[in-house]
Amino acid sequence: MTSLLKVRVRLAIVVMAGAALTACSTQTPGTADPVATNSPSPSSSQVSNVFGDLKACELLDKAMASSSNQGFSPSTPEKAGGSNSCETEKSGYGEIGLSLHTGLGIKDLKEDPAKVHDGDVNGRPAVQIRDGIGAKGNCEIGMAVGEKNRAYMAAVLNTGSTDEACDFAMSVAKKVEPFLPKGN
Repeated sequence: MTSLLKVRVRLAIVVMAGAALTACSTQTPGTADPVATNSPSPSSSQVSNVFGDLKACELLDKAMASSSNQGFSPSTPEKAGGSNSCETEKSGYGEIGLSLHTGLGIKDLKEDPAKVHDGDVNGRPAVQIRDGIGAKGNCEIGMAVGEKNRAYMAAVLNTGSTDEACDFAMSVAKKVEPFLPKGN
């Protein structure tokens, strides 16, 4: 894989993960005074168990096992997308990554609204982000796993159009989706 493609994929993953993890707030000068609330917050064990024992690498390898995806390398962990992220590549074609994000829903994806398109994957609410990093041949798909969790995929093609990248990303997302938890 070309170093330019690796940079584009990693940039897509970092941009989307960073945008999701960064919250904008207004700052008011002064001293912060904590206020007790009556609303319960999920414990870290509740958040960390949403995906249970699911591993992004195993899901991505299952999705890529079909004959139409021959030639892709076994997936490898990719920390830029989070602790449960993987990527795989096919020399001369492109790369696709999968990240399982807990505590972040598809509504938390911060992106140019003109590039975000609501839809579904096998009936599961999803968003498609076309040319999210400003590069042609780039497509991301975020699938909801409840309100505050998601499976996020990023595809970048060496050559090819954004439509081709989105068709590829959607074909892989449709194979990943049945393994994702329902509801939550």
